[in-house]
Amino acid sequence: MELFWVFWPDLAPFAAAAASRLTLARRQRMERYVAPAEQLRCLAAGLLLRRVLGMRHDQDLTLNPWGKPRLRRPGGLGFSLSHAGQYAVLAVGTPPLGVDVEPRLPPDQPLPLRGLHPAERRALEQQPQPEDFWLRLWTGKESLLKAVGLGLWRNPEEISLLPLQNGVYHWRNRPWLLTWRELPGHVLAVAARRPFASLTLTGLTPVDLLADTLPSPLRGFAAASV
Repeated sequence: MELFWVFWPDLAPFAAAAASRLTLARRQRMERYVAPAEQLRCLAAGLLLRRVLGMRHDQDLTLNPWGKPRLRRPGGLGFSLSHAGQYAVLAVGTPPLGVDVEPRLPPDQPLPLRGLHPAERRALEQQPQPEDFWLRLWTGKESLLKAVGLGLWRNPEEISLLPLQNGVYHWRNRPWLLTWRELPGHVLAVAARRPFASLTLTGLTPVDLLADTLPSPLRGFAAASV
């Protein structure tokens, strides 16, 4: 499993030129955002898809009925994309898989309880570090729902991830592997149906993202599929 991340504020000086490299649908999506931060997050996500997966056209993707994208090309390569806070993250590996990244909350902001199962809310009240617990709950839950292909079409309050730990979580009698990692000021979770030997995190700079003449940064089995 490989994770690629970009710190999207670094893209600001390159935004105008970089937007022309996006697919038409991604560019239109970016233009619908009003806030510059949202535009840059969308730009970072599109550039990750282009640079890592070689996505040049909207026709390179297809969507399931709940909006989960997958590559049309053969080769068994799966991916999942998330952008929040100051990072965009792309997970690539054997499908199905899902990734979610979330920023840490300001100290004075109450933890959102919407989306938590009643058992999770009770467990949250007992935690000495409730923010860390909440971040693991939410990122784990969203990555799992992405991996199974439902996203937030399924009410997350109906799902409990307890006990919360790295390892196997059972969904509809099938095991899923949940793993958490951290980026500065952020927590990310990866859900995968199949075990993976390692989980690598690679940061890409704006120069990396715009270097179309270089080969994809994917390693191992995935490189042959791009």
